[in-house]
Amino acid sequence: MDWGGKLGLGKLDIQSLSQKAESFARKIKDDVEKTVDEALGIPEAKGGEGEERVNFWHNDGDGDGDGGDDGDGGGWDVDDDLDLGDADGAEEGGLPDPPAEENGVAAEEEVDADAPRPADVEEAASEAEAAPSTPTKTVVVRVPLPQPVEVMEKGEGGGSPGAPDGEDSGGPPSKVEPERVEEAEAEQLAAPERNPEDPAPSPTQNDGPTKTTTTLLVVDPEEGDGEEVSRGAEWAKQVEAKLLEKSQQIVDLMQESDDQKSLIQAQKKRIGELEGERKKLRQDKADRSNAMAKLRKKEKEVQEILEEGETLSKRQHEAEEQIKKLKGRVKELEAEQKKAADKGLSNVEEVHGKIVSLEAENGELRRSADALGEQMSSYQRRVQELQDLQSETEARALDKIEALRADLRESSLRLQEREAQYAEIAANVPEATKPLVDQVERLQHELASREETWSSAESALSLRAKDLEAKVRQYQAQEQAQERLLRDGADQIRALAQERDELSHRLREAEANDRSGSGDGAVGGGGAQGPGEEALRAAVARADQLQAQLLEEKWKRETLEIEVRRLGQDSDRKVRARAEALREAEAAAGRPREDAQAPAAAPPPEEEPNLPAANSFSGIRSLEELEVVANKLAEDLVLKSRQLSASQARLAELERGGEDLVATKRKLAMALELVGEKEEDIEHLYGDLADLKRLYREHVDELYAG
Repeated sequence: MDWGGKLGLGKLDIQSLSQKAESFARKIKDDVEKTVDEALGIPEAKGGEGEERVNFWHNDGDGDGDGGDDGDGGGWDVDDDLDLGDADGAEEGGLPDPPAEENGVAAEEEVDADAPRPADVEEAASEAEAAPSTPTKTVVVRVPLPQPVEVMEKGEGGGSPGAPDGEDSGGPPSKVEPERVEEAEAEQLAAPERNPEDPAPSPTQNDGPTKTTTTLLVVDPEEGDGEEVSRGAEWAKQVEAKLLEKSQQIVDLMQESDDQKSLIQAQKKRIGELEGERKKLRQDKADRSNAMAKLRKKEKEVQEILEEGETLSKRQHEAEEQIKKLKGRVKELEAEQKKAADKGLSNVEEVHGKIVSLEAENGELRRSADALGEQMSSYQRRVQELQDLQSETEARALDKIEALRADLRESSLRLQEREAQYAEIAANVPEATKPLVDQVERLQHELASREETWSSAESALSLRAKDLEAKVRQYQAQEQAQERLLRDGADQIRALAQERDELSHRLREAEANDRSGSGDGAVGGGGAQGPGEEALRAAVARADQLQAQLLEEKWKRETLEIEVRRLGQDSDRKVRARAEALREAEAAAGRPREDAQAPAAAPPPEEEPNLPAANSFSGIRSLEELEVVANKLAEDLVLKSRQLSASQARLAELERGGEDLVATKRKLAMALELVGEKEEDIEHLYGDLADLKRLYREHVDELYAG
């Protein structure tokens, strides 16, 4: 529940109601004072500058007409709050004073959310109006006038109806008969006086609040004529009526203010109760939140306990299964142990037999060990010889090392001398020679870069040599394929030669027939056989041309084959020679090693140790020469293979030319057939178009006719 919002609404309602009530009371008070001033003929300058305004609605403390001791014009208080009764009446049943400004602020701060709305206030006012009539109480009001005026108190029903508001009430005071003044004084004296010490009557002792009425009598000490007395009586009645009306309104307003105060007090109590309930609810909410937190914590603990129980049950189940497996494993092991014991007994006998056999083998091994010992002694003698040889070679190597060290010392001395000379030159060389030094350094860098490029080129050439070897093998395979193609071409040449022979034979027969025929027949026959002879001659010429081309290609192929074979034989011969030279060099280099490993012979002391290096260097040279030769052969082979492929391409072109001619003739025949079919289709389409035109015209004629 949103208590803050309701509290805010209650504060606003009560504050607005209290402000409205206070403003309304001030307005009524001002109206009453103004009306009294007008009725009594008091000028407005009375409340002007330098003079305090007199409030005529407050009497002195004793309620009599003596005027008090303060000497302010008949005992009237100045600028005090409105009071409708005397001091005794105020003590007995007067209304409580409105709360101070501070209390009002505190009341506004403590207003509860259930404070009454304006509708509640109106309902309370209607209930107050519906209450039964209450007894009235008379109040003596002393009005200071230029001449003595006495206000006498009467009982219920006293007073006369007021005069109209439009009449002039500011005339001179009228004279009142002494009998009426005496009656008023007697009634005032006859009014019961209350002891100030008596307790004030509580609201529960009376049936309700008392109704206060006032009677204003103006008495002139000088006696006048009857007209002036009647005029003064009328003026007094009018003022009395107005005062009664205003006093009744003030009483109603004060009663309403009391009701509002009681409602405010009740609302304050209700606010306090609601504050306590709100605190209790907050405490209950905090307790509930704490309880819910504890409950969640307990639920988590229970959940953890349940999960732990599940895990423990799973572990127990796994342990039981593992125990069962272990029991089965124990049984299996026991069975295996029994089997192993039985098997061990049987194996013991086998072991005894093996021991006997091993003892026999041990004897043999001893004999072989003796033989190996003799062999070991011979090996040791050979090792001794090899060690002696090694010591000799090491001595030679040491001598060479000493010589190399001497050379190194000499070279280091020379280097130091050169460095000193270089330093002297560098110190003595002017700045003009620095570009030369820079150029030398650049040349050195270029030389290093060129060496790197040469090394990369060397590696690329080695890769190229490998590729060329692969290409040589590929070319050999192509050569074999070309040989097969040459054989096929030779077969075709033989077939063409046979065809040429047949054609030449037919030509001779045709010429013989032409010669033996008659003149007319020869002319007619020549006219009929002219195209055939031309075709035959063209075919013979074509055959001769093809034969010449084939012979030329065959001759070129044979020359290429001979050259390729010669180049292959030369390369094989050179490779064999180089390989034999390498083998001889390797054999010469490997002979000292074999002689050193042999037990009987020792290497001669005069043998040069640099021979393998020389042989390896010559082998590298020979390999380089072989690579150069192989590159040349590969280039020649590539050139010849290109020529061969060109001749094959020409032959293939010739063959394709004949095939293309045949295919062209076939295409021509098919095209002619297709043209004829297309012409037939076009004729059919023209006929269909004519039929459609005719039908369209008939349809149009029918439409126009219709």
